[in-house]
Amino acid sequence: METLYVVARYNEDVSWIDEINNGNFLIYNKGNDFESKYSYVNVPNIGREAETFLKAIVSNYQYLSMYDNVIFLQGSPKEHCFGLIDFLNNPTEDLSKTWFALSHNCPQLNFHRNEMLFYFPSIYAKILDCPEIEPEKYVSDDPVEEKYFKDLVDLLFLCEINHSLLDYKWSTGAQYSVPTSMLLNKPHRWWCKIYYLFELYEKYKKDENRFPWIIERGWPAIWSYVP
Repeated sequence: METLYVVARYNEDVSWIDEINNGNFLIYNKGNDFESKYSYVNVPNIGREAETFLKAIVSNYQYLSMYDNVIFLQGSPKEHCFGLIDFLNNPTEDLSKTWFALSHNCPQLNFHRNEMLFYFPSIYAKILDCPEIEPEKYVSDDPVEEKYFKDLVDLLFLCEINHSLLDYKWSTGAQYSVPTSMLLNKPHRWWCKIYYLFELYEKYKKDENRFPWIIERGWPAIWSYVP
């Protein structure tokens, strides 16, 4: 299986790349220049890893068909996923069929009413009509997270994604393995539209971290969307 690794680097040591057996690497560097046997692209330090991953898709869309899979990683990916290198070299999951979260920190968080809930503000319970949830046990009234949820709903609407939030999963760390077919089933102009939202965000932003964190919560819906 031909794999493209997209790496969002700031000033992390990316020598871990040497531990991966196969694949091509596309490194976007938002920090200082560094010595590396791998080529990299210097880009402005904006939008955290979310902007990097979208930039990689938009800029390389015509070449993605050369690969079976694209793996999106942080500059220090092992901090977000224990055993990551072993998994990438010898996957225990079929990565060719659907997206897979590469995270050890509450992977595949589930907003379903019957699951343990993390980062789950009261607005979720109100919107999902979940009276059986005991707020003191499961619900965290985090006003910041509540803003992210509201903005996530808006993001999905702007991207024309009709995604059920009754059984929605996302993963902290924003690292994913995605079959190329799940990227190319969306036209290039659709990806450009999402990336354009970053341009608007940079122009009018009031909270420098807010939009990247919204995208972090929106990746599963973005990967899964079929026009």
